[in-house]
Amino acid sequence: MKKQLLTIIIALSSFGCLAQSFKEDPNFVKEAPNAKGYMLDTVAVSSLSKQQLYSNAMSFLTNSFKDSRSVIESKDLETGEISFSGNTGKSITVSDTTKKGKISSHLETVNLYFKCKVYLKDQKFKIIINSLEKPFTALMPGGPRLPIDIHASFQQNENEAAMDLAMGLIKSLAASLNRKPESDF
Repeated sequence: MKKQLLTIIIALSSFGCLAQSFKEDPNFVKEAPNAKGYMLDTVAVSSLSKQQLYSNAMSFLTNSFKDSRSVIESKDLETGEISFSGNTGKSITVSDTTKKGKISSHLETVNLYFKCKVYLKDQKFKIIINSLEKPFTALMPGGPRLPIDIHASFQQNENEAAMDLAMGLIKSLAASLNRKPESDF
């Protein structure tokens, strides 16, 4: 019973660190005069060693991406740093008004492109997700990309979906990192 209670307390304390908001990204390269880039970061306490955290991070990448080798930019157990980039998607319902004034809706997939750095130490880790971008339009997912804009009224549904994806990504990565190994062997 004490072990279960301790596990719950540790899990809740690590998720308490994840109550994050988007911050302006100081390393964002502006391509438009008033463009701003945003990032998410979190630092969490863990009961795991750097090696266990590293193993969990690599497991997350293997299970989350079709080919984890294509998204990993660098990894080093000695320094405790992992860098990767990728994208993830979410379907949203978009409402349109026809020329005759009728409202119709359809599903569109919003893709979020990102870069992530994970810094690992014994009993703590830091996750930074930046370069948050989405396609200019869902009709051209491989076309030009725009940084997500947390204050935009233009493409508000797409920006909100991209922000939800970023928050979900940082939470699921942190939960995966903090997962206890199933055995000590």
